[in-house]
Amino acid sequence: MNSISYLQKVTEAASDNGEVVKAIFDVSLNATQQLLALNGDFMRSFATGSATHSTQDLHEQVGVYMQSFERASEYFRNVNEICVKTQAEIATVSAQRAAEVTQTLVAQVDNLFQGSPLKTAGIADMLKSTLNTAGTACENIINTSREVAESTMTGATQALQTSANASRTSARSARKTA
Repeated sequence: MNSISYLQKVTEAASDNGEVVKAIFDVSLNATQQLLALNGDFMRSFATGSATHSTQDLHEQVGVYMQSFERASEYFRNVNEICVKTQAEIATVSAQRAAEVTQTLVAQVDNLFQGSPLKTAGIADMLKSTLNTAGTACENIINTSREVAESTMTGATQALQTSANASRTSARSARKTA
């Protein structure tokens, strides 16, 4: 390998890395836009809900609080969905780049040892196996963290929904007794 081909490989790697950074930036920008829109909608609905309900009736106040609680619950559910989706997209881009880097590294190792008089055929295979195992482990970690985030959010959402239902039931029973 001469110096020109080495510089070409470095330039290709830098270009590929730039493409990955751009892809991650695009995913992050899209998520930021979605979160800003979600925040604006939530603040508008919160301001509208609190401005229109200034009653002294306890039952109506409980109803207003429950509606606000449900809006907040939906907001957090939507934020979580955006975060999980963004994490998955970034993980996909990163995994694709890691696979490309692995292939390039294995090819470089093959080229390095190709002209060697030593018995090095097993080194490239061992490197491939090690990198594939590391890649699989990384993908498993990413998938597990996504599953944990989703199950945590599902549990929190169910708890909030149960609490909201219990509050509605107690508000109804309070109205019946009054």
